[in-house]
Amino acid sequence: MLADFRSVCGLLRAKARPAQKLETDAHGFERWSSALGDFWTPPGVHPNFISMLVGEVSSNTYDLTKLPDSGAGAVVIDAGANVGVFTLWALRHGARHVYCFEPSPLNAACLKRNLAGYGPDRVTIVQKGLWNQTSTLRFETSNTGNPGGHHVAPNDGRGVEIEATSLDEFCEAEKLARLDFIKMDIEGSERNALAGAVRTLEKFRPQLCVVTEHTDDLLLNTLSVHDFMMRSRVRYRCLVTEAHVYESPLRGMVLTPYSILFIPAA
Repeated sequence: MLADFRSVCGLLRAKARPAQKLETDAHGFERWSSALGDFWTPPGVHPNFISMLVGEVSSNTYDLTKLPDSGAGAVVIDAGANVGVFTLWALRHGARHVYCFEPSPLNAACLKRNLAGYGPDRVTIVQKGLWNQTSTLRFETSNTGNPGGHHVAPNDGRGVEIEATSLDEFCEAEKLARLDFIKMDIEGSERNALAGAVRTLEKFRPQLCVVTEHTDDLLLNTLSVHDFMMRSRVRYRCLVTEAHVYESPLRGMVLTPYSILFIPAA
């Protein structure tokens, strides 16, 4: 109940201070004020985009409170870092280091700008997507109003070309000695990214919060992610941190989890 109360209070604080545009630079990038501070965004975003990002972290969708000491000293991966709102939230809540994956070029430019106050000992920015192996993919970036919806596109010439890697390959190359939390909001690429993280999950037993929205059938994507995690060699229990009524193309109207927190069993 206390966690629910904190979530509601955080959401109300975010709603009480709607995002306001402060300035636009010579390249069209925009600086916004919000309940969590100021953020640079790509040109042309909708004000609701900032409010959505702030509301997600303020309402504790990505629950860092279950980490020891509220995440103090934790090593965190922010997959789908966007402009850095969750990364800043994690750093302010005691994360020792955050590895940020963001393949969208304009988002990555803002991410670097928003995290400029943190040095390489606290933040590593990786301008790549997460996949099941090292790949070159097409990436759809045409949604300027909601750059959080950029996603892997069919290989038909649309979008921009991006590099992708697997979490296993990255963690092994970086010789990570610790990993406590993974936030994954990668617009339909979750199953591929999880398939490329099997060794990482087994080695570190991190908590994960996986967001499953922005797919052709959100319910089926959610079930696929849940089934994959339940078949992991690491025993996980799950907690739904965000859910909405959704009309699945195959199942009709159903209450569907949008974000699932996976916590390793003791």
